[in-house]
Amino acid sequence: MENANIAQIKKSIEAAQVVSFDVFDTLIVRITARPEDVFELMEHITGIKNFASERENLQMQCSIMVENTRKEPHATFDDIYKFMEEKSSLDTGRYTWEELKELELEVEKAVLVQNKPVYELFSYARSLGKRVILTSDMYLG
Repeated sequence: MENANIAQIKKSIEAAQVVSFDVFDTLIVRITARPEDVFELMEHITGIKNFASERENLQMQCSIMVENTRKEPHATFDDIYKFMEEKSSLDTGRYTWEELKELELEVEKAVLVQNKPVYELFSYARSLGKRVILTSDMYLG
């Protein structure tokens, strides 16, 4: 983000009563090329063959099921792991589904970093006493 853009956004913040920021991929970003790379890292850590592709595929299936049955746009993290436990044919070895769920959270946290230019804008809005709302369509809490 260029300094000119930051200055222009700061002027918009000054004029606003309420400022909102998306959390994932805006205020914080992953240091991976794709979000799904987290699943690849988990496969590497656990040694569970085909974990990444199975995780990605079952998340998509779970989201379709949730949309069709509950009329909600996204499955929750808990929905996804419950669905995986019920539908997956993976040999998880020594790992329980609950342990894999916890590991995914750990891996996610390990690859997240602050997006400094956007955080600067967030901090600026707060310093002005603006009402700041954080939003996310991410299935993580």
